[in-house]
Amino acid sequence: MRVLILDERRRAWLTPDFDPKSASVGDATRFRWIEREFARIVGPRPFIKQLPVVLALGAMAFGVPVGELLHSRKYSITHSRQKLMAFARIVLPRDRCSTYEIGRAFQRDHSTVFFACEKYGAGIAGLLNREDAA
Repeated sequence: MRVLILDERRRAWLTPDFDPKSASVGDATRFRWIEREFARIVGPRPFIKQLPVVLALGAMAFGVPVGELLHSRKYSITHSRQKLMAFARIVLPRDRCSTYEIGRAFQRDHSTVFFACEKYGAGIAGLLNREDAA
């Protein structure tokens, strides 16, 4: 069964096989789920904008609304946002997605994206078994 999840401005079809509020969910589980759903949504439709999909999936995976993920200064949410920025930098093709574009999608400066990639990039690449750290 598929559920229609409405973002503030966008829609995405997502499967309800993931509970972000579960106590046993770690970052590895979250990022593998985001990567799997991202490939399922964007794979057959490479023409759609990919950063909003990453943002919506990340908000779902961390259990926060997109608006709060973009604007909040709470410690846990800022770290979730930084992890998603680094994830986007690792997963999205570099020729189609620069740090400037990632920063614009998250309403931050490109230097904030660089900081997030330095802080979390290697760890996320290791979780996803990727060689290309931020």
